[in-house]
Amino acid sequence: MASGMHLKLHLNNFGGRNPVVPPAKMTPQDLRSVADTIQRIAQSTVPLARYSDGNAEEIMRERQYWIEEQKELKKALNTAKIESEKLLKPLRKKLASLEDNLKDKIDEIRRVECTVRKNDDIIRKQLAHISNVI
Repeated sequence: MASGMHLKLHLNNFGGRNPVVPPAKMTPQDLRSVADTIQRIAQSTVPLARYSDGNAEEIMRERQYWIEEQKELKKALNTAKIESEKLLKPLRKKLASLEDNLKDKIDEIRRVECTVRKNDDIIRKQLAHISNVI
């Protein structure tokens, strides 16, 4: 009976929410809410249950397994990074070369555009001069 009282006390102010309505006035939504809360609590305690028997040796073996797994995966990651860098190095050089060529072409196009504008202005002035002379 003490556990029932304990549960009732916690339900009256669960998580800082409004107090739960006494059982005589509980709606189906209230019951569903309580059932969901109990289910969440039960689900969160299941992973802990396998360690509750105090089998420290098994826990240490599992810990060691995950440490070894982490070492192997870190090693594989580093190897993959090195291989990726080897593959990317010539591609980066090629990209830098292409970017330099692109800049050169853009500069050349700008110079030609500027020359065309200047020549266009000269031609317009000469045509204006000719039309004024005629």
